[in-house]
Amino acid sequence: MSLAGGFYQPLNDLVNEMVVCDTIAVCVAAGNSNTDASTFSPASAANALTCGASTETDTRASFSNFGTIVDIYGPGTDIRGATNLDNVGTATKSGTSMTTPLVAGVVALMLEQQLLNNTELTFGDGNLAQQQVLAMGTPNRVGSPLRPLLFSSVGKPWVGVPPAPPASNPPQQPPPQPNLAPPRGQTGGPASSASNPLQRPLALVLGNWLVLLAFLFVI
Repeated sequence: MSLAGGFYQPLNDLVNEMVVCDTIAVCVAAGNSNTDASTFSPASAANALTCGASTETDTRASFSNFGTIVDIYGPGTDIRGATNLDNVGTATKSGTSMTTPLVAGVVALMLEQQLLNNTELTFGDGNLAQQQVLAMGTPNRVGSPLRPLLFSSVGKPWVGVPPAPPASNPPQQPPPQPNLAPPRGQTGGPASSASNPLQRPLALVLGNWLVLLAFLFVI
């Protein structure tokens, strides 16, 4: 939520209930008045992830609201983004409204990671995702009191479960033998003794013996 107004408890209650449902994560801008964010709504909603702006030197931006209600700081100065002026236009702006979408993007990555880690889930746990983003940030880095600085390590090889080892190469199968056509004048099927070169000498020898025996018998 990139909006801010005076403290209004009914709005805070609505935001708090959204987070309690677990499936919804709510990131809200701390505000740009350089004052205590607890005097603004929905920034002061206890269950929301209240986002303050930091500079490129990792210090609190001079305009960013602060205080104990701020949960995390993230880039909020000179942020280049799309505009609604045309299909390709961009603009560079500063504010906690620039920070909040960046934090929300990391929360979305954590929700996705939950679903990838447990395929039985239909929805991610928004409250858990918010806590995971806080735990993943650089601790005690920005603001007064010190709060985490946004950091995303989702998808890095050193975070979470180590990647599975690469699959071993499957055993190599011998190449298929060509299906040779039978010699001309023969059909397929088992080779006969006449077509088997190893059996031809034996057939000739037996035939010669039979001829010899028949000749002796006649004599």
